[in-house]
Amino acid sequence: MHPTKAPGADGFPALFYQRFWDVIGDDVAEFYLQILHGLVSPGIINHTMIVLIPKVKKAVNATQFRPISLCIVLFNIVTKVIANRLKNILPDLICESQSAFVPGRMITDNALISYECFHFMKKRTNGRNGTMAPKLDMSKAYDRIEWSFLSSENFVPNRGLRQGDPLSPYLFILCGEMFSALINRSIASKALSGIKIARNAPVISHLLFADDSILFGRAPVQEAECLKEILVTYERASGQVVNLDKSMLSVSRNVQQTSFDELKHLLGVKVVESYDKYLGLPTIIDINSMISNFFWGGDVSQKGMHWTKWNKLCKNKLEGGLGFRDFKAFNIALVAKNWWRIYSNPEALVAQVFKGVYFQSGDMWGAKKGYRPSYAWSSIHKSAWVFQRGGLWRIGNGKRINLWTDNWLPGGAPTLFRQDVVEELNIQVVSNLLEPDTSRWHSELVEHIFHPGTARRIMGVPLATQARDDFLCWPFTMDGSCQNVMVLLSFSFEDKTVHGLIDLWVAVLHDGDADFIGMVQTLCYALWEARNRRSGNAAADCLARNASTYADMVWVDEVPDCVFHVVAQDVLASMPPDA
Repeated sequence: MHPTKAPGADGFPALFYQRFWDVIGDDVAEFYLQILHGLVSPGIINHTMIVLIPKVKKAVNATQFRPISLCIVLFNIVTKVIANRLKNILPDLICESQSAFVPGRMITDNALISYECFHFMKKRTNGRNGTMAPKLDMSKAYDRIEWSFLSSENFVPNRGLRQGDPLSPYLFILCGEMFSALINRSIASKALSGIKIARNAPVISHLLFADDSILFGRAPVQEAECLKEILVTYERASGQVVNLDKSMLSVSRNVQQTSFDELKHLLGVKVVESYDKYLGLPTIIDINSMISNFFWGGDVSQKGMHWTKWNKLCKNKLEGGLGFRDFKAFNIALVAKNWWRIYSNPEALVAQVFKGVYFQSGDMWGAKKGYRPSYAWSSIHKSAWVFQRGGLWRIGNGKRINLWTDNWLPGGAPTLFRQDVVEELNIQVVSNLLEPDTSRWHSELVEHIFHPGTARRIMGVPLATQARDDFLCWPFTMDGSCQNVMVLLSFSFEDKTVHGLIDLWVAVLHDGDADFIGMVQTLCYALWEARNRRSGNAAADCLARNASTYADMVWVDEVPDCVFHVVAQDVLASMPPDA
């Protein structure tokens, strides 16, 4: 708790308990235990000061204020303890359609699912049955409290949850679970149908964003009438009321005009084409350019003279920059975080939806962009390169790790090996290098195929002691997870090819004999001479013409002796007879 923020009715801020805990700590702990064990009623500390925070300028009525409860610190601690215990079991109690306040879920999950559902509705121009998607805004109970009721000095509330109470969000979504249960019961009885955006995708009937919700179903009036009955039942039981002024309705293009008019009249809400603003779809603007223009010209609309590149200013001060945030990298990190979430949580509803649409028979790692994908999936799919470069595979059974293209070997993929043996044995995945039905390297095979230095690196990679699948981890964190955007931002998006070349050169110096090292040095110098000098020497000109071919031969891991043999032949053939 903040030491001095918003003290309660007793006037004791959290600072008092923090400063004098050595004196009062034992008594406070004993008091808490008595409350939690039911020996003492929490009513003696359940006194709250209500402060009204205006939502708009010049607020004049109760609906334009947001009440915040300033609870006594002692009461806040009790409810915080209960909330910490409750949230551990919430994932088992709350329907997966609710993504807010539930540990392990993110509200962006439902936003991504909504993108896909509306993309499906936008594409659906044919068919007998159209689809509808009403977005409902629930009025809070305190929006209907009379001013005369608040004018009394002390009162006992009959409805509503206190904003500012650590327990309130969890109680709210537990009450909202009744709404999900009513919809799921109607789905089971086929009174409501929901929508299924792909053959292998789950049925989506409703998505909850804390107190707001988006419902999906077919457009016949019968389903709208069923939905209306559910709302009436929920309102009577919970005391909540749908705010028709803020609620909206969107339908697919193949809904007939007569059905459209009936739906609009029955639900009593305004019609929109999409919920882009509500869902927080990004506005495509170049924030970096705006900030750069403001920095150099004093105005976002004036460019001014840019005396240095913006990426240099985004470097930290120790590297000579000014420490400005690179919003392009920040956006990449945000999108990549969604890629990681779908990949690492395959049982989540958002993962099941994307899997059903875009990668039915595989996983995120091998997913394709697909035909006419949504903007959300296009962005997520495009961010996969972050993990292709920065991720690291941990070996389980080795069956899904490509030996040559996946990042599994510290220091870079194997570079020195016998191509003929690899082709003869068709070695493609890491499991080809393991002894059958064991978790040990096939040392003789590894030493036979690879250069001694590379073989040592491979056999130095630890293997799983128990049978399990291979999994991707983020090597820049202790637990291998990548949930924090700032962890992704700390990753330098540089070309890993440089590290592969350095690793190759280290292996040459460590394991090669004098003649082999001399050949590598000669080749490197000749390529540098041909690339940078272009001196007119016949041998250098030949190397320049064939430099890309030689580089490709090295990069596809041909036997080094063969590379130098081809280089020597080309050089000799290009030299004058009297040379």
